[in-house]
Amino acid sequence: MDKTPKILGIVGIALGALTSVSSTVGLVAQPVLKRAMSAFSQWADQLPQQPGQPRMGDLMDRTAEALEATRPYQLAQSGAMLALSVALLVIGIAMLQRRKWSRRAAMGWAVAALAFVPVMIWIQAFVIQPMTQEAVYRSMPQVPQAQLRFQGFLRSFQAASAAVGTVTFYAPFPVVLFALLKRKKSMTWFEPERDVETVAP
Repeated sequence: MDKTPKILGIVGIALGALTSVSSTVGLVAQPVLKRAMSAFSQWADQLPQQPGQPRMGDLMDRTAEALEATRPYQLAQSGAMLALSVALLVIGIAMLQRRKWSRRAAMGWAVAALAFVPVMIWIQAFVIQPMTQEAVYRSMPQVPQAQLRFQGFLRSFQAASAAVGTVTFYAPFPVVLFALLKRKKSMTWFEPERDVETVAP
């Protein structure tokens, strides 16, 4: 019997479990990080400061404000990732057991996961990163025009890096999963549903 569904199920369980943990951390970590940055800001204000040097406490305050402003986007992304990862975990277990319904469920999950990749890219590259960078720049002294142009280049580079990283990390498994399960041969990998026989007392 073909071992492909078993392998896909094991990979799905592993990815679902890991992403569930990371998404849960993402949901609870931001308030903790904001409090930590506020405490660090108070400590940094007590340090000696050179003339013209940006105040570290102001930098931390601006970054904390950016975190608070991007919090709804972070929560939405982490919540959606948690839902997808839990669904993948359940589907992976069902594929490991060769349940017939797991094939269509896995294909549907793959489509949903791929559809969410552009959303993650938009959140990271066009919402969170620009708002965080703007907060950092506002805490700095006046910068020359050449440095402003470099900052624009840096933003474009970071946006491109976020897009490439997101696609590289999140897209391959859904693509492979959908491609394998789309083949007619995959229908023979799963056992038909069996009716449960009721034994009369």
